[in-house]
Amino acid sequence: MRRFLIVDDNSMIRGVLQTLFDHCNLECDAAVNGKHAIEKWEQEDFQAILMDLDMPEMDGICACKEIRQRECDGKRAHTPIIAITGRDIEEAKIKAMEAGMDGFVAKPFTIKEICDVVFPLAGASQYLPDFP
Repeated sequence: MRRFLIVDDNSMIRGVLQTLFDHCNLECDAAVNGKHAIEKWEQEDFQAILMDLDMPEMDGICACKEIRQRECDGKRAHTPIIAITGRDIEEAKIKAMEAGMDGFVAKPFTIKEICDVVFPLAGASQYLPDFP
């Protein structure tokens, strides 16, 4: 099963992404911060994680570093992590890649930008779904 984890403290962003995933017949779960994301990741294998960088309690950079360390320690398979942020793009990209993230999408994003990242990870052909 191709299941994704959406991690964002903004309920509107989570809702938009969950609606898109549902529309594309892709299963997803959601977390509200990095700590919550790590807990979910420990309980389940995800095809990929879409992770906001700026969140309370634990940000996306710290969560990514922790997941990467736990992958190494536990010999667990690599989970692709895609940064999603409204931060200064160049600085955020550098920090995200240094933390071990596999990709980057800037907010505000378009549906096409998210689909271009998600569909290859889902093993699906890229397409832009029809929305009402």
